[in-house]
Amino acid sequence: MVSSPARPLTRLEKSDVLAGLFTSWDDIARLLADLPDVRWTSPTPLPGWCVRDVVGHVIGTESMLLGSRHPTPTSTSRPSTTCAIRSA
Repeated sequence: MVSSPARPLTRLEKSDVLAGLFTSWDDIARLLADLPDVRWTSPTPLPGWCVRDVVGHVIGTESMLLGSRHPTPTSTSRPSTTCAIRSA
C-alpha cells in the first residue's frame, strides 16, 4: 500500500461547509437557468468534457452522496447530441 505524505488536518464546522455548498449550488443553478441549448455542448477547461458532462457529473456525485440513485432526466429540451469536442 502506498501512503500519502502527511498533511495538516483541516477542521471545518459543518455549518460552514453546508453554507458553502448551498452557495455553490445556488450559483450553479443561476448560471444554468438561462443557458441556451447550444451552450450545453460547449467544451470546458476539462479535456473532453462539455458543459452537460460537468453538470451531469455534479448531479450524479451529489445524488450518490445523498444515497440516491442519479435522477432520471425529465426534460427533452436539452440536445441529445454529443459534446462539441471530445478527446480521444
